[in-house]
Amino acid sequence: MAHSGVTPSSVNIIANNGDFNISVVKSNFTNEDIIIEGYNIRSRVSKSELIEGIKKDIESVNLSRAKNNLEIATNKFPKNTEIQELNARYEELKTLNFINSNRKTCAIRLIEESPKEFIVQDGLAPQKNFGIQNKPDFIKDLANSIDNETNVVYLDVRGLGDEKSEAFVTSTNIQIKAYRPDVVVKAAPKDGKFRKLFFEGEVVQKSSDILPIFDEYLGIQTYNVKLEGQTWKIGLGLEVKAYIERAKSKNLIKSFFSLFDKRISKEKGWNLSDAVNSTRKDVQKKYRDIKDEDYDAFIKNELLGINIVFIELIEEDKILISATNDK
Repeated sequence: MAHSGVTPSSVNIIANNGDFNISVVKSNFTNEDIIIEGYNIRSRVSKSELIEGIKKDIESVNLSRAKNNLEIATNKFPKNTEIQELNARYEELKTLNFINSNRKTCAIRLIEESPKEFIVQDGLAPQKNFGIQNKPDFIKDLANSIDNETNVVYLDVRGLGDEKSEAFVTSTNIQIKAYRPDVVVKAAPKDGKFRKLFFEGEVVQKSSDILPIFDEYLGIQTYNVKLEGQTWKIGLGLEVKAYIERAKSKNLIKSFFSLFDKRISKEKGWNLSDAVNSTRKDVQKKYRDIKDEDYDAFIKNELLGINIVFIELIEEDKILISATNDK
């Protein structure tokens, strides 16, 4: 402006969520203005400052600010690997937030373990750090953080390999009984598609075009589940351990699916995870001598013993996607 020989009559600066708009009025005698909008302070910071800020947003679970800063960072540095990883973590926290805010019967925690400590996130509260020797503090905190309706906690444990992750889940399941004997701790489904379907999919109805399978120790029933405007055909399988009496095993399997069907037909809108967990609770009441572990898992990454056996996406009566749980 100075070089143009024009002295502005006024300069207005309006702050807007960390950004600011500048309006320069060239003269009181004319309507000709120069307006500079959306001059973004965050867009002028360095890459390292952006990344550190996003990390703090994620640690404190300030998801709205993390989203805004990630958009700026992604636009400025679209190929940066660290920013891509932070975007992935943000999406994970959004999913955790949704599950822990909306599910009635279960909760999920992300655990990142290192030789010295482990970090716990639930997508709702700021992350918590526990020393590797302070697992009792974690167990107590976990028990206190879930409400009375929650009967299953899923742990997504990362950092030290499958065997140690499995051991972490097993020991947590044992130790939490001191505070919440009614709660079972399970490994969270690893596959993102299965996880989303399990926690967010709405059970619509039992599928009638595929006959159920009922054996002495195995049952598989097919259901239609809606997710994001699409309908998936899901086979749920229940396997009972071989040491359970044969007749009791057959009755347990039939009871489970009978109770499950009754629940989803009586009240609409059940998501798959709550329907499964609530039915397991009903089974425990009916068969008090049967423990949760007696019919828990038939593959390594089980979903509460109820496993996604096959998935087909139904659209215009055509099967577009087909997958099995061993792929």
